[in-house]
Amino acid sequence: MTPEPHLQRHTDLHELSRCEGPRPISEGPVGPQPVATAERSEALHTTPEALHVAVEHQDQLHRELRASRIAIEAERRRFRELFEFAPDGYLVTDLFGVIREANQSAAGLLNIPQPFLPGKPLALLVVDADRPAFRNRLNSLHQATGFAEFDVRLRPRRRAPLDVSIRVSVVYDTFGRPSALRWAIRDISARRRAEEEVRALNATLESRVAERTEQLKAELQAVERLLIKAHDASEAEAEGRLFEDLVQMVDAIVWKADAATGRYTFVSRRAEELLGFPADRWLDDPQLWADRLHLEDREWAIGQRQRLLAEGRSQESEYRLVTADGRTVWFRESVRILKDDEGRPRELYGLMVNISRRKKVERQLYAAKSELATQLDDMTYLYELGQRLSECLDLGPILQEVLAAATALLGTDQGAVRFHEPGSDTHEIVASVGLPEEFLQADSRRAEAASACDTAVATRAPVVVEDIELDPEYATYAPIARLGGFRGAFCHPLITAGGELVGTLTAFFREPHRPSPRQVRLVGLYTQQAANIIFNSRLHEAFEGSDRRE
Repeated sequence: MTPEPHLQRHTDLHELSRCEGPRPISEGPVGPQPVATAERSEALHTTPEALHVAVEHQDQLHRELRASRIAIEAERRRFRELFEFAPDGYLVTDLFGVIREANQSAAGLLNIPQPFLPGKPLALLVVDADRPAFRNRLNSLHQATGFAEFDVRLRPRRRAPLDVSIRVSVVYDTFGRPSALRWAIRDISARRRAEEEVRALNATLESRVAERTEQLKAELQAVERLLIKAHDASEAEAEGRLFEDLVQMVDAIVWKADAATGRYTFVSRRAEELLGFPADRWLDDPQLWADRLHLEDREWAIGQRQRLLAEGRSQESEYRLVTADGRTVWFRESVRILKDDEGRPRELYGLMVNISRRKKVERQLYAAKSELATQLDDMTYLYELGQRLSECLDLGPILQEVLAAATALLGTDQGAVRFHEPGSDTHEIVASVGLPEEFLQADSRRAEAASACDTAVATRAPVVVEDIELDPEYATYAPIARLGGFRGAFCHPLITAGGELVGTLTAFFREPHRPSPRQVRLVGLYTQQAANIIFNSRLHEAFEGSDRRE
């Protein structure tokens, strides 16, 4: 039913007055205001739209906040896993050294279950002899800037004490006040044992050389005493033949020569057995001794014999003679002078003992000693390199130090470090030295061009490419290598003590080259240290980044 016209108008006016609200009282006549009504109507339509936009914006912010919180929680879990499975022991303590947190490596080092470590004072785990010094360091740590590093002996539960290297830094709160201490603990017992073994073996070798030398001297003196007795008794014709037989039986060459001419007047039969020349040949040829001297010893040995005659006193010397069949025999010769009544040299008496076996042992001992000395030097050098690496936590300087040390060990000026991300086939260069920019760009764009680092990652073993131009396996990488200006490459994977693949370290050579076994061994030992420190540095940066975001 349609309302009447006057009733419809009344209803419309009532609705309009209800929407507009009470009107202000004015003195003038009240009439229609179409402009104000239109504005209010437009405002009524605009307000719900603004509210809808605000609600949508609020929902968007809520979704972003939730996604950010989920990402932070996932990152926190990842950092916690990195902390737990780091190869070195990590502790967080308060400023008094009471443990708050500990990872699995620290629990393994101390042989204490991980849940039982929080609340224990770290000083109680230090051996008694080192505890006072440790407490002094602990009391001064909160005043230090940067980090402190020192060695100490810890006492694990139900195990022998172990040597560790400790690196500790102060944690500051948002107001810049010291709030905690972070400890990195590395077991260096194996290195200490190796150093002790090298020192003990070196002392044993020295003792054996000295003992063998004294033994040979005693044998030589005994033979000389026998020779002197033979000479003293030679004037007695009855006993002469007996001592001559004794001389012939001596395991050495006994000879007698005229002091004025140097001609041999007697040479025992042992000369023929050792040198291959009959005794008569020595008597007939006064130059035979000088002619059979080893070329490197000839000038020196003849000079010694001349000084012997000029100074008129006995002497001992060692030199080599060449046998009739070309062999070289070492002799230790003792020469005594028999003077006439006026004190002038009349005859020379000599005893030549074959010391070839002793010289062989000496060479072996010297080679072993040199090898041990080289290994000790290498260990010392590697320890110094490791110390330089551990002096900072920032990843950039650590990578540059790794490159500088590796290129110095391998005698080159080009190198690169690549990081490996689990689940990714790309290994981008994160630090380099001596490589042009065009090579770095081309290397980052390589797709199917296989490099030595790809092989090292796949095999987890060092790879040597002596000449990239001639190696068919790396033919696709040769154009990129030309941009870098190198022909040879040596790549070693960076694997932590816990078996974590961090990346690769590659050295490049401008000419075809193959590193020596010693260089390969040194780089292998160094890369293990470097991998651990790089891993820890990345872990440290991750924690720092997490703290800043929070």
